[in-house]
Amino acid sequence: MLTVIDLPGLRPTTDRIRETVFNWLGQDLTGLRCLDLFAGTGALGFEAVSRGASFVALLEKDKKAYKNLVTNLSLLQSSPVTGVVEILQRDSVEFLKQQVDRSSNLIFIDPPFQDASLLDRAVIEAGRICD
Repeated sequence: MLTVIDLPGLRPTTDRIRETVFNWLGQDLTGLRCLDLFAGTGALGFEAVSRGASFVALLEKDKKAYKNLVTNLSLLQSSPVTGVVEILQRDSVEFLKQQVDRSSNLIFIDPPFQDASLLDRAVIEAGRICD
């Protein structure tokens, strides 16, 4: 169970939405390199690594949410996975701009609602690096 902290704009992906997303993607993500932008609780990224992703980077700009991600990763270590999880306190769009083409296979983009331009900017950059 992931810890959820109370922060303005933080709205964790519901179990129902997460289930739907992973039903579309399939149960086996073996070998995929994933990014969970605007990670919040990390639910999508942690789910991806539990389904075999070889690498998942969780990006969160907010300092408190970042610390909570680190805590959530520690809680999940009791169920070890084979993939690597990297947690970065970074601006997601700026991170994407620095990535090389085709460096990721799967990118989760779920930005806070209060900045409508974040989604557009992230999708443009993600389209460049996702194969």
